Amino acid sequence: MADNNPRATYYQRILEALNQRESWENRQRLFYQARYFGVRRKIKPWPTAADLHVQLIDTAIEKLKPSFVNSAIGNDILSSFVPMRQQLTPITVSAERWFDYNMREKTNFQKEIVSVIDNILLYGRGVAKVIWDEDQKQIRFDAIDPFHIIVPSYTKEFKDADFIVHIISTSIDSYKANPNYKQNEELIKIISGKPS
Repeated sequence: MADNNPRATYYQRILEALNQRESWENRQRLFYQARYFGVRRKIKPWPTAADLHVQLIDTAIEKLKPSFVNSAIGNDILSSFVPMRQQLTPITVSAERWFDYNMREKTNFQKEIVSVIDNILLYGRGVAKVIWDEDQKQIRFDAIDPFHIIVPSYTKEFKDADFIVHIISTSIDSYKANPNYKQNEELIKIISGKPS
């Protein structure tokens, strides 16, 4: 790939970031498996010892989740505004209430924040993607699984990342139904992991 091609450069950097996070991904898979299915013992203390799974992680998360959800959406209003001039206080209160109503009732904020909190408690980081839904003419929230985000390995905060890649999983039929995507059959085979 040519050095003067920015797409090729970013492609290489994304592949490097994916390779560097392999040990993190393996740990996360193990945590997920332990939470939902249990992890078998590598070595039993004696041949007939029980191999029982107690969902301690899930129990701890389910105990903590209500307090996190309550702190996120249980307040009287989601956000407080401060007026620039003192005489604008009544308008500011109206703006707070309007914002609160629209966020709670007109968006999917309350539904998605629960998934974000679950990701925080399980993975240590929760990500919510806020986008403008052009079809609905409103804000939409998407809780993003940390597995579906690629950043350089040295990134500590998203705001400092050189690049952020959001992997969007889709079926082949959904891909073909979207006219915005290239419909080349060879490309579809390659990106679906089935090269010819």
